[in-house]
Amino acid sequence: MSSECKKIIPDYHMPALSPETQQVRTNILSLLRPIFRLLFILSSVTLSSQAFAAVSVSNTRLDELIWSVIGSALLNIVVMVVVFIKLKKRWWQKTLISLSIPLVFFPGLIFCSLMTVEAVNHVKQWQSQRENQRIEAQNERDWLKNFLRSAACEGEHARFEKELASHRHEQISKQRTLEECIIPKASVADLRLLLADLQSDNQDEAAYCAYLNPVLISLDTSLMEVFVEQHLSLTCKSQAYPNEQFDYTAEHRPPSWWDVFARKPHPPADRLLPALRYLQAHDVDLKRIVAGHSLLSLAVEDSNAAAIHFALDLGMDPNDPLYQSNALSPAETWVLQRFSSQHGASSSIAEGNSIQARLGEMTPAQAEAMAGKLHKKVNLDMLANGGADLLAYLVNSGASMRKLNRGGSLIFGNTPMSPELQAVLDKLSDAQLAAFICPEVSEYDRDYPLYANAISSANKPLIALLKKRKMPETCPAAQK
Repeated sequence: MSSECKKIIPDYHMPALSPETQQVRTNILSLLRPIFRLLFILSSVTLSSQAFAAVSVSNTRLDELIWSVIGSALLNIVVMVVVFIKLKKRWWQKTLISLSIPLVFFPGLIFCSLMTVEAVNHVKQWQSQRENQRIEAQNERDWLKNFLRSAACEGEHARFEKELASHRHEQISKQRTLEECIIPKASVADLRLLLADLQSDNQDEAAYCAYLNPVLISLDTSLMEVFVEQHLSLTCKSQAYPNEQFDYTAEHRPPSWWDVFARKPHPPADRLLPALRYLQAHDVDLKRIVAGHSLLSLAVEDSNAAAIHFALDLGMDPNDPLYQSNALSPAETWVLQRFSSQHGASSSIAEGNSIQARLGEMTPAQAEAMAGKLHKKVNLDMLANGGADLLAYLVNSGASMRKLNRGGSLIFGNTPMSPELQAVLDKLSDAQLAAFICPEVSEYDRDYPLYANAISSANKPLIALLKKRKMPETCPAAQK
């Protein structure tokens, strides 16, 4: 630089730091140095835990813990060696300090490692869900553009026939086309083509059931006629109800037309009844009872008044002994519904009264049979007034008191009783109440003395009632 410039530009120099300032800087650096080291360790364990998670062949918690422990142990060893080498102290002091490092850092490293693995797993799951959603959305867009579907949905029969003849569509596409387009549009001509295509490519005699089942659920008799034209049975295997246990013969398979009752809400009568009459006219056995179910029982469970009356008009017996002994008959199911807390929610008062008029009241024998099933089918939570109305009805119908509370079916010793239920119990005669609190015991049921259990459960209202009635606290020998 020229001398002129030197004269113009002053020669600045960094002023020398005072000893106090240098000491402060040294102290600050000494404080920051372990913090930076800790951050380095944490970042290292983060990277190592991700690597271990990637190496792991399983995503179980045990594997993650094992890999986290291994990674943390290796990092602790590295830190111990570095501290031992770098620390300027006596060898025994460096050894003690190095050995104490795992006590401080090892649990934290494992925790950070597990949290990192958990975060990585959540990110992977989120990415997987996003990718699955993207694929599903793309598949749905592709499906909407499917030529077979568009031809059926747009009512272009000639194009549908051409697409079907091309043999480039998979069976799943044909099934979706049937359910999404042909059935809603009631396209008889397209269903004929689809059924003929299926029968030409499949030797299984029951293959047509894949098409019949959704048609039956639709209750469209014009589409059912296509199967009748081909002399195909209108009874296939149900998809909603299981086969009778250990029996898979055709007569013990729930029929596919039952599946209409598995759909909610139940179909309106103006669609259901014509379909049932059509099935009856084409030799479908509507009175079949399989695995404790029938047209009548399903209709009662569904509170479908129109179907109940139809089944009764067929001559179905609501107390038929063919209903399984451990299942409730339609008449028993209706009694439970009458006294349930939800009674009237799915049917009007007029419908309920009409059903009751057809089914009639229980005879003593029927009430006795139902009393023997309550311990498997009933709990107070589902009954109105804590079970008081049902208990009073069965008692008045002639049911045995020794069966009514078998196994604590109506009242457990720790059950909070409603005032209505207490009133019903208090109206029982001494003999009836004694039989109720010491119910019948079978070889498969545990003994359940009500008074003794009320005492062990500290049920004060029940204890007070039984004490007022001077009932014995213990039952006689188990009654078989």
